Parts: sequence; structure tokens; C-alpha cells
Amino acid sequence: MKRRLFVVLIVALTLTALTGAASAQQAGSCFGDPSRVWICYLSGLALDVTRVDSNGVGVHIGTFPGEVFPYAAANLDSPTYMTRITGGDGSAADLYFTGKIPLGDGGYNTTWSIVVFAPGGGHWASQDFSRRASPAAVTLPFTPSAAPASGRTGGAAAAPAPYTGTTVTYSGEYEPAIVQQGSVAECLVRNTFTVRMREAPSTTAPIVGLVPYNTSMPADMKTADGGWVRSFFVGEGGVGHLGWVSASYLNLSDACAGLTLVAPIAGQVASAAPAPAAPAPARPAGQAPEATPTAFDPTFGGQIDLSIVVPGTVNNCLVRTTFTVRMRAAPSTSAPVVENVPYRTSMPADLRTTDDGWIRANYLGTLGWVDSSFLALSDACAGLAAISPMP
Repeated sequence: MKRRLFVVLIVALTLTALTGAASAQQAGSCFGDPSRVWICYLSGLALDVTRVDSNGVGVHIGTFPGEVFPYAAANLDSPTYMTRITGGDGSAADLYFTGKIPLGDGGYNTTWSIVVFAPGGGHWASQDFSRRASPAAVTLPFTPSAAPASGRTGGAAAAPAPYTGTTVTYSGEYEPAIVQQGSVAECLVRNTFTVRMREAPSTTAPIVGLVPYNTSMPADMKTADGGWVRSFFVGEGGVGHLGWVSASYLNLSDACAGLTLVAPIAGQVASAAPAPAAPAPARPAGQAPEATPTAFDPTFGGQIDLSIVVPGTVNNCLVRTTFTVRMRAAPSTSAPVVENVPYRTSMPADLRTTDDGWIRANYLGTLGWVDSSFLALSDACAGLAAISPMP
């Protein structure tokens, strides 16, 4: 009890330093989600990471060295996996460099993501932040790489045959030119870094949004060279963005092989295979596996009545998780859990309960119900068909 009270007091005392993007960078300043993860600058601007468990108790994971900031400013240009720290209980945190913007004084505004995992290896929280840094010759106690070392298979993926098909030109206006009609209307993709979404499949196209790390999104097109995917992302305030994301930073579900193909833009043809996505972290030695989600039981609480009592005006909408949440087989907290859906995942939804307490969504092919308290809904969700809530 004392330990939990201590964490609450620390959170209360440091809330004034919370900016959401870590603009305060003095030693002792902290940022994060007080219910999931708390990150504080130490002397030398090292980053100290604490996971807040489901009981509100702080579990110290470890510290990222402050040298990563000047190192990134001097040496890194593309998204890079930096290193992992592991706590005594098996919790872990990965640090990703996601980009940098030059400043007028020779320094850079560097951007980062910290991804926190629970002891069983499941995603617990993600935190994006930025920090001003000046280039400097420093030595790191680890070697940055394209993916966590535990997941490297040794040897780069072979480059595909050069693309020699149709291309289009881009001069500020873009309309997809279909070269092969797809066999599926859409699929789901998930980004493996915080990525830029653009108006067209080109690095010169305007940016329409920044998609946080580990976001699942529906996609409906990809370029014929495999370099870009068009997807839909629900951002802050339920605002939807349709745009193109580099396939190098995406995990694609199997259905994406059947997407409609469009001609890539001349000068933007992919010349190498997309970088392999960072795999799920290995379970720490000695840790018991997480319980397998219970399969859907049609006899749960008797038959689930899916009779529509309020007709809908839309077939589906997009929702986004505001926490890591449980997806259940029925709209009830006593229903079996079928999946754990990561924080900031966008999913198509097709049903709701009349009391708006539950939403039925599709997460990477798994259909289930999520408590709406933990979802951000796009405006179209007001038109979903509804069923009666469970007694």
C-alpha cells in the first residue's frame, strides 16, 4: 500500500512537468502516461523508465544513456532501433530513433519512441517524445540496428527483381492509376516505427499525418513495386487521414497480397526489399507464458442475440484504442477474452450496443467486442447498427 501511495505522490508532484512530447528536458522532469509508464530525465539527461502496473505500482525497468541524443544528431538519418533495457520482473523497454529536423543553430530536434512490454512479452505502452540535441562524437555501450538483436536472422533480405512496369509522374496532384484490380477490398497493416503518412506515394509529397508506432490500420491499395501502401488512420479527436505510408515500416497481414495495385511514381520505385519488421520481444528466461485467449464459446450466457434493434446508416466505421484493451467474445466483462489489442490500434467496427457501452470490431481478422470507454470513435460510428446489451 505504501509503495502504491509513493507512486501516486510521485505522479502528482511531477504532473506539472508533463507535456506529452517531453518538451521539458531538465534533469528531474518527467513525462508519459501516469497509468502505464513514467519516464524521467536524470543527470546527464539519461532517461529513466518505470512501468506502472495494473495495481498502480511503479516497476523500475532501467535507464537509457543520455549519449543517444548527440549520437543520433551526428550519425542517424533513418528510423533505427537503438537498444532494450530489462527490469527485474521481466518488464522491458525498447528505444527507437524515429527522425530528426535541423534547427537553425546547427542542432536538431530528434524524435523518439519508447515501447514498453509487460513481463510476459505483451505490449504495455508506447510513448513518443522529442529532444533537442547537438551533434557530438560519443560512444554508445551498444550498437544500433534495424531491428532488435533477438529477432535478427542473420543476413539481409534479398532485393527483388527491378520493377520495369508502368510509372506515373507527380507534380503536386495525384490520382492512383490502377494496373491490377485486387481480389480483396482491404487488409490490415501495422507500422513498425512512428511514420509519416503522405498525400501520394512519394517522399516529396506533403505529409498528412504522423502515425504512432504500432498502429493497426485498414489499407486498400499498394504500389505495384511494393514500396508504398495506402491506408486510413484515425488521429487525435477522431480525425481520419487517408494517405500513403512506406511499406518499409509496415507489417502487412496475409490479405494484403490481394490488394489493388497502382503504378508507382517515377523516381520513387522501390529498389530494395522492405526492411523486416521488428518481431515481438522474446519472453525473458524463466517467465511463464501468458494465458492463451479463450476461444469464442457460442454457449456463453446462452445464445448471444445479434438481432438489430436500431438499424444503421453505415456498414462500418473506424475506432482507435486509447489503452491496451481486452477484446471479448461478447459485450460483457464476464465473456471470454479473444485478443489483447495494443494501444493506439485503429480497427474497423460494425456493431454497437444500444447503450453505447460496447463496440464490435475486427482486429487483424479476429472479431470481438471492446468496451467503448477505451476507444476513440470516428464520427461515422454514430451511424452503426445496434443490438441490445447483454443482461
